[in-house]
Amino acid sequence: MSANGLFLLAIMLGAVCQQTGNGEQEYAVERLCGKLERVWFIPIKGSANSFEQKTKSLNNIPLRLYRRAENISCCEGLPIVTKTETGHRGQFKLKGVAPGLYWFVAVAEGREYKLRIRYEPAKGSDILCSDLFFQITDSGAFQFGRKVTVD
Repeated sequence: MSANGLFLLAIMLGAVCQQTGNGEQEYAVERLCGKLERVWFIPIKGSANSFEQKTKSLNNIPLRLYRRAENISCCEGLPIVTKTETGHRGQFKLKGVAPGLYWFVAVAEGREYKLRIRYEPAKGSDILCSDLFFQITDSGAFQFGRKVTVD
């Protein structure tokens, strides 16, 4: 990925993310599908503060969705709304989910990764599942992003 593409992804991550009252990030998502991947950044030799992004699809990873309420931690005692497992190339799709606040949980590499999401389906949206990424970073963060093509 070029530096411009990485910068664009960073802009999109900020555009769909907002801080909640307790300082945690919440992501607005229009579709509950996409690709789960591991991402890490490798310094580019000879370029200060420049990195190359490497990704790896995470296959056969259990994913769970829990209803989220204010002042309740994830996910002890909360019923699972739906669950699935990532398929080939880390792809997944959760169906039949009502709009609302959720915990999106991935169980990978012996650890649970939790993401606060606000599911707001958009009628007539042209957003493709192949353009949505749920990423576990090399620092252990769990984040959401969109692929954007600029002409």
